[in-house]
Amino acid sequence: MPRKNSGKLLPRSGSEPANYAYYQKPRSIIRSNCMAFAFGEKGRTNYQKQQPGNKTPSLRGTDFSLATCDELVRRVMSDYKGKVYKGTPARPCRRGYSKVMAVLAPGADFHFYRQGPDGFWEHKRGLTPPSKVDACGKRIVNPLKACRDYGAGYDYKVGCSTFCRKVDTPAKKKNLKARRTVPRTRKRPA
Repeated sequence: MPRKNSGKLLPRSGSEPANYAYYQKPRSIIRSNCMAFAFGEKGRTNYQKQQPGNKTPSLRGTDFSLATCDELVRRVMSDYKGKVYKGTPARPCRRGYSKVMAVLAPGADFHFYRQGPDGFWEHKRGLTPPSKVDACGKRIVNPLKACRDYGAGYDYKVGCSTFCRKVDTPAKKKNLKARRTVPRTRKRPA
């Protein structure tokens, strides 16, 4: 039976990413997965999907168990050391951070959701474009209450963790008023 995906939106930090459109481009669709989408990774040249542990040299390419959440959480914390901390669904992340939730289809797969600027949740399944609806076609108010059974053994029935990930902010424009208005003169060597 589907979970009840209703109620109040979870609190936001105000720093949620608004780069949804990037992941709808054909090249981005095939270069990113749920993890890349949730953590704001932009694939450039490789077509290998981001996996927990791939950013950590000692874990890169190693298999891990999908039986419980412990290893998944450990690998995410290792991959994004200094850029992620564990949060809770009911509390907003610190300013400059946004929420990501990890869920597990035991023995089969992991999946990540991210909170959008409107407070609803978004996700990306494999080679599909990002989506703002759950497996039952409803807007996602809370991933832990969303319909997450996609069939064929992909029932993400275990909620693993809520993370707060650092959001990359666009580079600030240089203050043009602070520019030097007097031309510089070169000193000639004597």
